[in-house]
Amino acid sequence: KDMPESVCAYLKITGQTAPDYDGIGQIARIIMESLALQYKAAFMDLCRASGRVLDAVNILGGGIQNKLLTQFTANALGVKVYAGPIEATSVGNILMQAYGAGELSSLEELRQIVIDTYEPETYHPEEPDLWQKAYQKFVSIVRS
Repeated sequence: KDMPESVCAYLKITGQTAPDYDGIGQIARIIMESLALQYKAAFMDLCRASGRVLDAVNILGGGIQNKLLTQFTANALGVKVYAGPIEATSVGNILMQAYGAGELSSLEELRQIVIDTYEPETYHPEEPDLWQKAYQKFVSIVRS
Protein backbone atom coordinates (compact mmCIF):
# COMPACT_ATOMS: atom_id res chain seq x y z
CA LYS A 1 0.00 0.00 0.00
CA ASP A 2 0.89 3.65 -0.20
CA MET A 3 2.31 4.35 3.28
CA PRO A 4 1.31 8.04 3.57
CA GLU A 5 -2.21 7.12 2.45
CA SER A 6 -2.35 4.27 4.99
CA VAL A 7 -1.18 6.53 7.82
CA CYS A 8 -3.77 9.17 6.96
CA ALA A 9 -6.50 6.53 6.73
CA TYR A 10 -5.56 5.19 10.20
CA LEU A 11 -5.63 8.68 11.64
CA LYS A 12 -9.13 9.24 10.27
CA ILE A 13 -10.40 5.85 11.46
CA THR A 14 -9.18 6.58 14.98
CA GLY A 15 -10.75 10.05 15.07
CA GLN A 16 -7.54 11.98 14.67
CA THR A 17 -6.82 14.78 12.27
CA ALA A 18 -4.88 13.64 9.25
CA PRO A 19 -2.41 16.20 7.95
CA ASP A 20 -2.87 17.75 4.58
CA TYR A 21 -0.55 15.52 2.67
CA ASP A 22 1.86 17.97 1.12
CA GLY A 23 5.06 16.12 1.77
CA ILE A 24 6.62 13.14 3.41
CA GLY A 25 7.92 15.14 6.40
CA GLN A 26 4.64 15.17 8.32
CA ILE A 27 4.07 11.47 7.76
CA ALA A 28 7.66 10.62 8.76
CA ARG A 29 7.27 12.57 11.99
CA ILE A 30 3.98 10.84 12.80
CA ILE A 31 5.62 7.45 12.25
CA MET A 32 8.68 8.31 14.37
CA GLU A 33 6.59 9.73 17.23
CA SER A 34 4.37 6.64 17.12
CA LEU A 35 7.40 4.35 17.24
CA ALA A 36 8.81 6.22 20.23
CA LEU A 37 5.48 6.01 22.05
CA GLN A 38 5.26 2.28 21.30
CA TYR A 39 8.79 1.91 22.69
CA LYS A 40 7.53 3.56 25.88
CA ALA A 41 4.71 1.03 26.16
CA ALA A 42 7.20 -1.84 25.80
CA PHE A 43 9.64 -0.14 28.21
CA MET A 44 6.92 0.21 30.83
CA ASP A 45 5.90 -3.44 30.37
CA LEU A 46 9.51 -4.52 30.89
CA CYS A 47 9.86 -2.37 34.00
CA ARG A 48 6.64 -3.83 35.44
CA ALA A 49 7.63 -7.40 34.60
CA SER A 50 11.11 -7.03 36.11
CA GLY A 51 9.98 -4.99 39.10
CA ARG A 52 12.71 -2.47 38.30
CA VAL A 53 12.69 1.24 37.57
CA LEU A 54 15.26 1.99 34.89
CA ASP A 55 16.91 5.37 34.47
CA ALA A 56 18.60 4.70 31.12
CA VAL A 57 18.36 2.58 27.98
CA ASN A 58 21.07 1.43 25.58
CA ILE A 59 20.21 1.31 21.89
CA LEU A 60 22.57 -0.48 19.52
CA GLY A 61 22.90 -0.88 15.80
CA GLY A 62 22.24 1.04 12.64
CA GLY A 63 18.93 2.50 13.80
CA ILE A 64 20.79 4.93 16.04
CA GLN A 65 21.84 6.81 12.95
CA ASN A 66 18.32 8.25 12.94
CA LYS A 67 19.07 10.92 15.53
CA LEU A 68 15.52 12.28 15.53
CA LEU A 69 14.02 8.89 16.36
CA THR A 70 16.65 8.32 19.04
CA GLN A 71 15.87 11.72 20.61
CA PHE A 72 12.14 11.00 20.41
CA THR A 73 12.81 7.70 22.19
CA ALA A 74 14.56 9.50 25.06
CA ASN A 75 11.72 12.01 25.18
CA ALA A 76 8.98 9.38 25.22
CA LEU A 77 10.69 7.09 27.75
CA GLY A 78 11.69 9.99 29.98
CA VAL A 79 15.13 8.48 30.55
CA LYS A 80 18.62 8.90 29.13
CA VAL A 81 19.33 6.93 25.99
CA TYR A 82 22.86 5.75 25.25
CA ALA A 83 23.27 5.09 21.53
CA GLY A 84 26.05 2.95 20.16
CA PRO A 85 27.93 1.21 18.79
CA ILE A 86 26.40 1.35 15.33
CA GLU A 87 28.02 -1.94 14.27
CA ALA A 88 26.92 -3.81 17.39
CA THR A 89 26.27 -7.09 15.58
CA SER A 90 29.74 -7.24 14.03
CA VAL A 91 31.46 -6.13 17.22
CA GLY A 92 29.53 -8.67 19.28
CA ASN A 93 30.30 -11.43 16.83
CA ILE A 94 34.03 -10.72 16.83
CA LEU A 95 34.20 -10.43 20.61
CA MET A 96 32.25 -13.65 21.15
CA GLN A 97 34.61 -15.45 18.76
CA ALA A 98 37.55 -14.12 20.76
CA TYR A 99 35.85 -15.27 23.97
CA GLY A 100 35.15 -18.71 22.49
CA ALA A 101 38.78 -19.01 21.35
CA GLY A 102 39.98 -18.21 24.86
CA GLU A 103 41.42 -14.80 23.94
CA LEU A 104 39.06 -13.15 26.43
CA SER A 105 38.58 -14.68 29.84
CA SER A 106 35.13 -13.44 30.83
CA LEU A 107 32.01 -11.68 29.66
CA GLU A 108 32.96 -8.81 31.97
CA GLU A 109 36.21 -8.40 30.01
CA LEU A 110 34.25 -8.45 26.76
CA ARG A 111 31.89 -5.75 28.05
CA GLN A 112 34.82 -3.63 29.24
CA ILE A 113 36.36 -3.72 25.76
CA VAL A 114 33.13 -2.35 24.31
CA ILE A 115 32.97 0.37 26.99
CA ASP A 116 36.61 1.33 26.42
CA THR A 117 36.36 1.29 22.62
CA TYR A 118 33.01 2.85 21.79
CA GLU A 119 31.80 6.13 23.26
CA PRO A 120 28.01 6.13 23.12
CA GLU A 121 26.12 9.26 22.20
CA THR A 122 23.87 10.34 25.05
CA TYR A 123 20.35 11.65 24.53
CA HIS A 124 18.55 13.37 27.38
CA PRO A 125 14.76 13.52 27.57
CA GLU A 126 13.20 16.83 26.58
CA GLU A 127 9.68 18.24 27.01
CA PRO A 128 8.47 15.60 29.50
CA ASP A 129 4.98 17.09 29.95
CA LEU A 130 4.35 17.19 26.20
CA TRP A 131 5.49 13.59 25.74
CA GLN A 132 3.51 12.32 28.72
CA LYS A 133 0.37 13.93 27.29
CA ALA A 134 1.14 12.38 23.89
CA TYR A 135 1.60 8.98 25.53
CA GLN A 136 -1.74 9.21 27.32
CA LYS A 137 -3.42 10.02 24.02
CA PHE A 138 -1.51 7.20 22.31
CA VAL A 139 -2.66 4.67 24.92
CA SER A 140 -6.28 5.80 24.68
CA ILE A 141 -6.21 5.43 20.86
CA VAL A 142 -4.46 2.06 20.86
CA ARG A 143 -6.87 0.64 23.46
CA SER A 144 -9.96 1.72 21.52
